[in-house]
Amino acid sequence: MNRNAAEECRVVVPPQVAIAEFASLAWPLLGYKDRLVEEAETLATIREALLPKLIVGEIRVSDTEDPEEEIGQAAEQHEGVGE
Repeated sequence: MNRNAAEECRVVVPPQVAIAEFASLAWPLLGYKDRLVEEAETLATIREALLPKLIVGEIRVSDTEDPEEEIGQAAEQHEGVGE
């Protein structure tokens, strides 16, 4: 490509109002995406902590009266491993 060809290209810049409207829609979506990524990482951590315990029979789903308690304990133990 000719170096001067880039200089000849026209660039359309949207009006400031359109940029602001797009930003008002895009930024909340990006924040939501970030929260979903964090949630997926948390769920993966919980899965990694619980799966081995389920496989060896250390915990059983049917024996767990409060699954949130088991999940919390397993997640805390798993977080301490990587530090």
